[in-house]
Amino acid sequence: QISQSPPLPVLSTLHALRTHLSTTRAILAAASSWDETLSSLPSLLASQPPKLVEATQSLSRLEAGARALRGMPEGREDREAVLRKFRTQLEVLLKPQLLHALKRMDTRLGPLQQCVGMYRTLGKVEVLREEYVRMRPGEVVSLWFAFGGGRYGGNH
Repeated sequence: QISQSPPLPVLSTLHALRTHLSTTRAILAAASSWDETLSSLPSLLASQPPKLVEATQSLSRLEAGARALRGMPEGREDREAVLRKFRTQLEVLLKPQLLHALKRMDTRLGPLQQCVGMYRTLGKVEVLREEYVRMRPGEVVSLWFAFGGGRYGGNH
């Protein structure tokens, strides 16, 4: 004789169990890949030329791992310090590539699209926007003077 439990409490319990198992899986996956991903970043950034797309993806995985490990008190400050360090290094290495892509965007959009993707992954699209706005007026002014052929851009 099998006793029948009311279906709603059983479903509620199963849903809670599923949620806890998913959280546990995310924590275990983040913990297991953290060291490997972390050890790959320095070589990606130090290669010539730096492998910025791969480094951005690795940093994104580390940040996702840090979010999954957020509830784990051990090593939290170390993880945050490592993320800040690599994020800063990556942003420093990305800036020259962005400036070069912005200067060449009239002929080639591929490098700029790649930069946009990396800045989007880093959540730093505002930095890209600021650089674009900063560079654009200088380019417009130089085109104006090149077109006008004189100091004031006209035939005075």
